[in-house]
Order: sequence, then C-alpha cells, then structure tokens
Amino acid sequence: MRAMLQETEQSLGEPQDSGSPVVEALPMFLMLAGVVMLIVVLMGNIKKKSKRRGNTPDLEPRERIEAIRKQANESRTVLDSRTAETAALVREMTALLDNRSEKLEILIQQADERITRLERLSQEAEQRLTPRHSETNTTPETPRSESTLASDALRQQIYDLADQGHATNEIAQRLGQHAGKVELILALRRA
Repeated sequence: MRAMLQETEQSLGEPQDSGSPVVEALPMFLMLAGVVMLIVVLMGNIKKKSKRRGNTPDLEPRERIEAIRKQANESRTVLDSRTAETAALVREMTALLDNRSEKLEILIQQADERITRLERLSQEAEQRLTPRHSETNTTPETPRSESTLASDALRQQIYDLADQGHATNEIAQRLGQHAGKVELILALRRA
C-alpha cells in the first residue's frame, strides 16, 4: 500500500508533458463551471427574497403604502369578525353560567327549607317522647295505683332481662308482652 502511495506522489510531483489542449483547458473549464454555479445560487436567493416581499418589488412608494393599507384593512376586518365571534361566545357562556347559578341557588334554598323542616320535626318528636317532669315537680307525690305499680314491675323486669343480655323478642316472649312495647320501654330508658 505504501508503494502505491509513493508512486502516486511521484507521478503528481513530476510535470507531465502531454501537451493536449484538453488538459491545458481543464482548470479554466472548472473555474467557469464554479462561477456559473455561484450565479445560479445567488439568483435563487434573489427570487426567494422577492417572493417574500409580495411579488411586487417594482412598486412606487405610494403604491406600496396603499398595498400596506389594504393589507391592514383586511387584517382589521378579520380581527373585527373574530372579536365579534368571541363577544358572542362570551355572552353565551355568561348566560349559561347565570342559568346554572340560579338553578344552584334554588336547590340550595330547597335544601335549607328541608333541613329546617327536618329540625322542626325532630324537635317535635323529641318533645313527644320525653316525659314532662314539670308536672311531677310542682305537685306532691300522690299514691300510685295498682296499674302503675304493675307497669313499674314490668318495666323493672324488662330492664333486668335486657341487662342480662336477652334480645327484645326473647324478653317479649318471656313476659307475654308485645315486642314493640318492650322496645319502647327500652328506648325510653336510653333517653
């Protein structure tokens, strides 16, 4: 491989006397081709720049000003139409939001009314279930009748069986009472 490189260097280093006109004109031909390529590239760049300017490079200054004004008016028209569309969209969205907020306020008002009603009903139920002790405190103790003594004994039996861990239905069966009555007596005990 070295031998080939040395031969190539020697052949390049020695001038050749071929004397043919083609070999002598070759550098001129290459230079001419380079200049032509440079001109083609530069012309292409000039064409691109002229296209960017709007294909009217030979306009008078007044004509250029008119063309710019015309473009500005077209842009303004487009901008005005976009602004009108945006304003319409904003109005529509605002109307939808107002509608939804009104519905939400109505629902909140209805919920508040229902809460107030439930609180009132809860207080009424509480008042019905709690015994009134004000009457017993103002009057001296009166002797109890046999029915109240029997109900006190029944109540005590229910409490005892419940304390032993018996179920409501089992207590009702043992004492021969209704399950609802047993549940009510136990509920009053808890209250």
